[in-house]
Amino acid sequence: MSEIKTAGELGTELGEHCLEVAKDRFKEAIRPIYCSTAQGTPVHEGSCVLLKIDGKHVLLTASHVIDAHKINDTTLYVGGEHSLLKIEGEFWATEAKAGNRLKDRYDFAAYLMPDKFVTDMGNVQYISQDEIAPDRTDHHGRLYSIIGYPNTKNKSIDRKNYSVQSIRWHYFSTHQDSPDLLKKLSVTGEDHIFVGYDRKQSKDSNGILVGSVSTRGVSGGAVFDLGNFANPTNYARDVKCTPRLAGIFIEFHHEHHATVTTKIGVILKALRACEVT
Repeated sequence: MSEIKTAGELGTELGEHCLEVAKDRFKEAIRPIYCSTAQGTPVHEGSCVLLKIDGKHVLLTASHVIDAHKINDTTLYVGGEHSLLKIEGEFWATEAKAGNRLKDRYDFAAYLMPDKFVTDMGNVQYISQDEIAPDRTDHHGRLYSIIGYPNTKNKSIDRKNYSVQSIRWHYFSTHQDSPDLLKKLSVTGEDHIFVGYDRKQSKDSNGILVGSVSTRGVSGGAVFDLGNFANPTNYARDVKCTPRLAGIFIEFHHEHHATVTTKIGVILKALRACEVT
């Protein structure tokens, strides 16, 4: 006798499968970022995504991740294959209105990686143009995954060798329509994606409620479009899941139970206009 499953159970199973596909395919392209203290000790600061666009290698993160580095004149590092690598050179970053990053609704920064830096990074991965999601205005029924490095899971640092044991965090949920959040941010929603998240409880892979992970440190991490889960044809046995990079995670609004992502299309358009890529 065939097992009967609810639409919710089928959706969860498919979501778990697509999340695993995204993790396996792109995990090495999502890296941790560290910022040194006054004593030179690295402290986990955020996440970043590695891209290869228009023949150039680009490190993409949230602007507020690098703000502390600029303000305190500290050293910025990214997790390479074997050790932390010092980032030397300038980031192109979105403007903090009136010097207030909290008013920056796009909040992304890009570092054009020199050839030697790319070599020193080792055997990591870069997301290509073909692996980027198309621009969408209708997010109904679409499932998105968030992958990054929370502060709480990334405190283990070998200070002698400047190496780290970084732990990625991943989560998936549907796009969330939030008129109140749009109003609060004074945005139309065309340049952003909102993914539902409860800071107190979430479900693990077995559907059991567990305590949610704080998203602090996930900023600059990757958000992937896992597909349209409202479309019944996507549940066919022979349908393949093809995750694509949809944007970068920039913030979480607990009162609206939603995270905010800046779309990758918006980011690439701005970088090309400023000749960063």
